[in-house]
Amino acid sequence: MCADVRDVQRGTGTPECDLFVAGIPCTGASRAGKAKNKLNSAEQHPSAGSLFIDFLDFVRYSNPVMAIVENVPDYQTSTSMEVIRSVLKSLGYRLFECILDGAVFGAFESRSRMALVAYTEGAFEPFEPFELSALIE
Repeated sequence: MCADVRDVQRGTGTPECDLFVAGIPCTGASRAGKAKNKLNSAEQHPSAGSLFIDFLDFVRYSNPVMAIVENVPDYQTSTSMEVIRSVLKSLGYRLFECILDGAVFGAFESRSRMALVAYTEGAFEPFEPFELSALIE
């Protein structure tokens, strides 16, 4: 499924999944977005500021083995991210966070991204990111 999480039914009809990947728009979290929109925090953005709540609702109802959320590195220090960490831990997930360089993973530009991986016990063992070019001959 590839959809806006706000459009997916939650509750008894929520589809189950093993992996849920979410890219919360960075329009309220990036330095440029904050300056352009005159925001003090990511949560003040009128459309993207509360999307983390929908992300957490979907995780709660679909109970994936693993959930990944990505955003700009500045999102790590946002109130939204503090809530995400707290709720995911309360749901029994283990957390792994890192900053990735998009160029290492085949992006057209060298752009840093924050990634949070939430996983259930025994799902996998955390590993250090590796360069894709090291695997391709």
